[in-house]
Amino acid sequence: MSLKKFFLQVAFPTKALAIGTMVFLAACGDDITEITHVNEFGMKVIESGENLPKCTTENEGALVYALDSAAAYACVNREWTSFNGKDGADGKDGKDGKDGKDGEDGKKGDKGDQGKKGDKGDQGDKGDKGDPGETGEQGPKGDKGDDGDAGTSCTMEALADSSGYKVICGGDSVAVILNGKKGDKGDKGDQGDQGPIGKTPTVETEKITGGTKITFGVDGGTKSIVVKDGEGCSLSDHGDGSIIIWCGSGTPPATESIYKAMCGDKFYDPNYKFCDTRTNDLYTYVKIGAQTWMGENLNNGEYSGCTSTNQSDDCKYSKLFLLSEGKEMCPGGWHLPSLEEFKTLINAVGGENVAGKKLKATNGWLTEDGVSGNGTDSYGFSAFPTGWFYASIAGGGHYGANSLLRLWTTTRNKDEPDEYYILEFSADSDAVVFRSFVPSSTTSNMSNAVRCLKD
Repeated sequence: MSLKKFFLQVAFPTKALAIGTMVFLAACGDDITEITHVNEFGMKVIESGENLPKCTTENEGALVYALDSAAAYACVNREWTSFNGKDGADGKDGKDGKDGKDGEDGKKGDKGDQGKKGDKGDQGDKGDKGDPGETGEQGPKGDKGDDGDAGTSCTMEALADSSGYKVICGGDSVAVILNGKKGDKGDKGDQGDQGPIGKTPTVETEKITGGTKITFGVDGGTKSIVVKDGEGCSLSDHGDGSIIIWCGSGTPPATESIYKAMCGDKFYDPNYKFCDTRTNDLYTYVKIGAQTWMGENLNNGEYSGCTSTNQSDDCKYSKLFLLSEGKEMCPGGWHLPSLEEFKTLINAVGGENVAGKKLKATNGWLTEDGVSGNGTDSYGFSAFPTGWFYASIAGGGHYGANSLLRLWTTTRNKDEPDEYYILEFSADSDAVVFRSFVPSSTTSNMSNAVRCLKD
């Protein structure tokens, strides 16, 4: 049986309503592109066209749909006949399309990756070290110099008119010392920096049998030495401001002292001390770095006690002063130092951490527990623990004796304008510290030690 056309009834149910649809399958090649369901009215569905059942007279007219090829088959004359039409003839070539419009400009491409850094060039070879020069030969040792001529001694011979002495050294007359007359009292001169001050001894001579009597006027009194004819005198520096005159050959020889300088009734050597002529107090001085410091605290004799406000005599090392007094109390040619001048001192001895140890005296320092806190006094500054004094309406007292020393400066604390800096030493530490305090107010005042610096 040949079929040109036939009808296939396929049902596509939706929920509760089944709608019948007639699908026309033509042999002209129209493709069935999709059958999602075939009902029980005669068409079976199989997975593959290769699995078609056997077409016999028993199933003549049966319909089968293969999913893999989307083709429907009918059992006709014991053969399965596909309903798909034969391939249609090729279509005619289409007409050329119109030219398309120009495309839009392309967007700018992303920036390319940066090229890799080139390898570092090899370092050049180091040049060879030059050969050391040859060591020169040591020169010969010089000949020992000739011994110097022996020194000659000097003698003094009284002049024939007893007006003085002739000094004879090595047989030659080198000087004549005349007995001077007491001159009129001169006007009071300006105070010198550190020149010899005080009395100058007088010398008188008297010819006696077998020799000469030399009389020295010293400190308002007189002392005499007899020099036999042909004998002389010599001088010896005693090191403490006095010069010893040795005359004659006796055992012991006749001696007398004269002085380099006097401070009141005390003689001294200006190379180590100076005289405060206001009170005739003597002070040692030391040079540390480029500065010259008093070697002890100011101990002005105007005060009979420890301070101007406290007359108890409990300051065994030095007196204590209000800041206003300390600024005016240093002798002429000396001044109360500033904070910066104290810092120069501290730096000259090695810094704040060791300055206490190096500047404190070798005795007198004790902690509150009785442990020694002495220093080495490496520079002769001789800082002793004077303590400090505080007075107020509510009371006050002397504090830190034997364990503290506070030295005034002229420098105000910029952050606390009412306060002034002090330099503090302690028995508990090898270091020094700078602190600031209110020196005085309407209700209280503070007294500390003063150490003067040479102008």
